[in-house]
Amino acid sequence: MTIKYKNFEWSFGCSPSDFLGHKNSKLGAHPHFHFQMRINGLRFVDYGDYHFAFIPYDLFILKVKRKEIPGIRYQETLGAGMNDFMNGLLDSRLRGIQSTSNADSASLRMSSVVLADKGTTLSGDEIADLMEESERTGVPKAVLLRRLKNAKVHTIIEPGPGVPEKAIRTPRKRR
Repeated sequence: MTIKYKNFEWSFGCSPSDFLGHKNSKLGAHPHFHFQMRINGLRFVDYGDYHFAFIPYDLFILKVKRKEIPGIRYQETLGAGMNDFMNGLLDSRLRGIQSTSNADSASLRMSSVVLADKGTTLSGDEIADLMEESERTGVPKAVLLRRLKNAKVHTIIEPGPGVPEKAIRTPRKRR
């Protein structure tokens, strides 16, 4: 990766052998990356000058991004909101969520719209059975509604009443 700003250029590099560490090297035996810097096109720091070691957190994140740790999926969240968190991952996110009997403390509010496919109808009995199952098992209705055949289910997820409001920063009084 190379970053340029005016007459400065910074480059970072990590080959597979750098990531594993060089077996017979004193300086590069550990997982590391290289850095290069140019000013006005002239060498200031060269790739071979230093071996910057990854800290354990770096190695963990890199393994997650490379999908080397089963059961963990990387998703960029910088600046993400609730919609970004849930978008595209609804089914997997809803697994394990339980309904609450106290809606005032719920962290999520889910509303579902069920649309029958063109030329088909939905059974009221089937929907009633899913509602009863939700009450009995605690599995959210939004999850169970996805079982309906010949229908599209759209679920809207919003912060629930149990999510605290963002604290507002108050300006200091000058003395």
